[in-house]
Amino acid sequence: MKAKDLYLKLKNIIFMHKYFCLATVFFILLLIASGFWIFGGNIKGSEEAAKEIVELSQNIRKHYQNRPDFWGLNTQMVLDKKIYPNKMLQNEKLTGFFGNPVQIGNGASAEVLMPGARNFDIIYTELNKAQCKELLTFEFGSDFWLGVRGISVISDGNEHSFSWNSKENTLPISKRKAALVCKENSNIIWHFEQ
Repeated sequence: MKAKDLYLKLKNIIFMHKYFCLATVFFILLLIASGFWIFGGNIKGSEEAAKEIVELSQNIRKHYQNRPDFWGLNTQMVLDKKIYPNKMLQNEKLTGFFGNPVQIGNGASAEVLMPGARNFDIIYTELNKAQCKELLTFEFGSDFWLGVRGISVISDGNEHSFSWNSKENTLPISKRKAALVCKENSNIIWHFEQ
């Protein structure tokens, strides 16, 4: 009788262990799926928005390729000379894929570039938190990164600068850093060099 009781207890333990293992596996799969839902996948249009940044920067460089600097470059000049990708013109204004205003020039206020200017900025304004994070962490090609000297994010009145030689805020920007600096109504400034 003792052997039979031992056998039943062992059978019960194995039976309970099997369900515990299945429940654990199910819980882990649920965590992974929710992680992809919350953090994974690009938001709709992030690839299109990234492509327009690449194309706009290439168009500006091409327009200035036979000149010693970017003198005179600003948003209005880009509009007047039609240097922008066609999809970016909406209601006579330069507009990003997400419907946000885009500015060209120097710094956050997109001032006109003066003689001797060897760098220019493309500023995406009024981005929501998700759009900001997607654009900051987008996996641009190496050709794009060769022309970028830095990126600044302005959110909640604070400016966060990222560069190749920074120890704390290095390029390319990690998802963790992007989540920290992006807020509602963020501005991203891509700093390009000649």
